[in-house]
Amino acid sequence: MKLVYGLDKEVAGWVSNRISYMAGRDFGPSVAIGVISEDDKTLAGIVFHDYHPEFGTIQVSLAATSPRWATKRLICSILFYPFIQLGCNIVWSAIAHDNARAIRFNKGIGFV
Repeated sequence: MKLVYGLDKEVAGWVSNRISYMAGRDFGPSVAIGVISEDDKTLAGIVFHDYHPEFGTIQVSLAATSPRWATKRLICSILFYPFIQLGCNIVWSAIAHDNARAIRFNKGIGFV
């Protein structure tokens, strides 16, 4: 698996089309990171948006074909962007209260 940078609009569109409440809408100003397989199939997309540098916060939204892409190495590489590059203190995600899979995934990678 490998990360893809520089295709913000394409990755954000892929993610938006897979989040039901987004219904294909735009995230606004954002940076996106894609995760692809060795044979170039899209596995996941991560979109960082709603950045507030004055508060050190940014929102993250993601979609994936399977949770198997989420290795510790890839998660650390992805979180380098908000925590190290931007200097954020908080990365947050809006999740529907009945989306047990997303809640479990986020808790598994350290979200509270």
